[in-house]
Amino acid sequence: MSTWNLTRKQKKVDYPCKLYNTVLESIDSERDLGVWTSSNLTWTKHVECQCAQANKMLGYIRRSTLDIKAISVRRTLYLSLVRSQLCYGSQVWAPQSVNLIKRIERVQRRATKFILDLPFFCEISYNQRLDMLDLIPVCYWHEFLDMVFFFKCINGILVINNELTPAIQNRGRATRSADPNCLMFKTKRCRTATYQKSFLTRSTRVWNILPKDLTHKNTTINGFKSGLLKYYKTTLENVYNPDDSRTWKSICLCCS
Repeated sequence: MSTWNLTRKQKKVDYPCKLYNTVLESIDSERDLGVWTSSNLTWTKHVECQCAQANKMLGYIRRSTLDIKAISVRRTLYLSLVRSQLCYGSQVWAPQSVNLIKRIERVQRRATKFILDLPFFCEISYNQRLDMLDLIPVCYWHEFLDMVFFFKCINGILVINNELTPAIQNRGRATRSADPNCLMFKTKRCRTATYQKSFLTRSTRVWNILPKDLTHKNTTINGFKSGLLKYYKTTLENVYNPDDSRTWKSICLCCS
């Protein structure tokens, strides 16, 4: 048995815990339901483990499919066996820092070259490879999953305890005014970066800047998914730059 303390302090104080005069070992991280949670409330440990598993699976697929040249088959194998490793439970741990997003995106960069059977050094850019394979960056896919889960929560498809406060307000754009038929929520003020990056807080901020047709009260789940995917594909085409971290999320990672 072991003990596990959660704290954001840089110099934490460890108190020895005993059970029947036996000192319990103190650990820095714990895995529960497939998600690694660290004592300092960061997701570095989990991202490293998931990237390692995804790279191992990608290598296994590469070695096992030497005779398979069909792009559709390779793409399906990647989505089902590799990307699923990078997105399991992402509503809890989806990275909001530049370094962790880079680490995850590298896996898909390598995978796109494998799917298209391209050499390590090629002239086809990452954006072009994504367009050829009808994919979006993993950072966008994490946000897509966040928004779908958020949509289910606010429409009663999933029931969770939340503190969302509806609000009718200007959408922050000069060309748009408040629309009573659109769902909007007040964004909470956060004292810590950890709380600011939590699911409900970050999802509320992204939801409030989505196009009006996606946040309409009468939107169905299927219509929302298709419209949201189209929105991110358009963002990929017009905005996304693999070398500019300001384009990796709807809310800028640098200045929020």
